[in-house]
Amino acid sequence: MASGLNLIKKRLVFALFMQLFLYGYTCTSMAMDVWPKLSKEVDNCQCIEAFKIAISVFKSDSFYIYEPPVIPKDIDSKLVLETLELDISGGHALRENKDIFEKIPKVYESGHIYWQRKTNHGLRLVLEEDSYGWRGFQYNLFALNEKVSVKEFLEKLVDRTQYKSENIQFIMGGWRPPLIFENNYTKCLWIIDLGCIYDSLADWKVFSIEEGSIKQCCRIHFRPEDKKVLSLLPQEVGRLDMLLNKTIGNGREEGTLQPTTRWLIPEIKYTLANLAMRPWTLKGSVNSREQVDKGLKKWACKSKFNKKIYEDILQQYLKSQLALAQYYQSNFGKSSEDAQVMAKNFLDIMFRSHYHFRADS
Repeated sequence: MASGLNLIKKRLVFALFMQLFLYGYTCTSMAMDVWPKLSKEVDNCQCIEAFKIAISVFKSDSFYIYEPPVIPKDIDSKLVLETLELDISGGHALRENKDIFEKIPKVYESGHIYWQRKTNHGLRLVLEEDSYGWRGFQYNLFALNEKVSVKEFLEKLVDRTQYKSENIQFIMGGWRPPLIFENNYTKCLWIIDLGCIYDSLADWKVFSIEEGSIKQCCRIHFRPEDKKVLSLLPQEVGRLDMLLNKTIGNGREEGTLQPTTRWLIPEIKYTLANLAMRPWTLKGSVNSREQVDKGLKKWACKSKFNKKIYEDILQQYLKSQLALAQYYQSNFGKSSEDAQVMAKNFLDIMFRSHYHFRADS
């Protein structure tokens, strides 16, 4: 009964919180949009708490929204399976609450499974580390019928039949493990899927365990879901990005590692998304402006084609800076002077993010 009253209170508090949150944004600027957004109106505690975390992450200085979050103090849940670092490519990245999860080595291959010790509503959560060699681990989350034993599950991992079992439900998989919480009152686990790391400002999906099954409660959007990254920004900025991309190439002939397609281009896209939605997160780049300008001038001297692109970049840069200042005035409620300063600083970072020159080259 007490837990039911607590839940009702939480819902009332959340309704008031949302009204004040939206009112605060409206008073700042009628033109501004409110982010993040819930996919639908909800009243369950998992989505309420996930949304509070999403707001905190969105407003933070973290460049990526899948970085380990700082959990707000008014959350009535605790993290029981999490990562502590942004870079988890080396493996051994998870920290489990040992009262909730048992860490068990896999059979015949590297990695572990994290086995929920006590079931919720007849289901057990299990997270698998799936090794992809030098690329690191993918993380697969399953919901198991409570009758499935550790031995049976490990055997299915070996022969890769875990996806075909009626007693095993695949929930999600990706290069970033989900955040798994335990509610302080119900002791039930719930999950935030942080989305694909290659999708800039990807949606979060929130899952809960209800009546013997895993259900998606809601999605949390950090940008318009029907728009590509470049369409969030003024067209002039998009044209500048197109010209800059011509100077770096597509990277298809770079061999196994493919640093341009695997790392540089996704980082550029994330920078563009933040330039539009969270510009305060843009703090710097690998190279200084002097290094980038020097590298581009050297590149421009190699052919007439290169020289023409370089000249177009110089012209387009000024147009982009003006358009971006107007964008920040309209979408962030900034004064003309502040918007110009923002556009100058953040466009410079976006420009430099396209290049990783060696300092001595």
